[in-house]
Amino acid sequence: MIKTNMLEIDKDSAMRYSADDEELYQEVILEYCSQEKEYTPKMKQFYAEQNWKEFRIIVHAIKGASLLVGANQFSEWAKEIELSIKEGDDTIAKADGEAFIETYERLVEILEKN
Repeated sequence: MIKTNMLEIDKDSAMRYSADDEELYQEVILEYCSQEKEYTPKMKQFYAEQNWKEFRIIVHAIKGASLLVGANQFSEWAKEIELSIKEGDDTIAKADGEAFIETYERLVEILEKN
């Protein structure tokens, strides 16, 4: 189930990461969206296998990239999942993993339309 409260984009904060350069911001969005084609299938696989080490690595990458596009709440969610796995607790990953993946896919759809 998609967590709609995680789909908010704070363009102002993203623009600060892009030195207030709209062209650079658009390039960052394109890169973010292109990564989804690689990350989503891998996350689905690792989630199904309960391979939390590999799942965490992808979530970590998405966490940082999400900040750059202004998906701050989504980035915080990724951080929560990443840190819990890192601490040896897979409870959050198991509970939120599918929703995280679906929300990530929806977030990319939103960014591609803008």
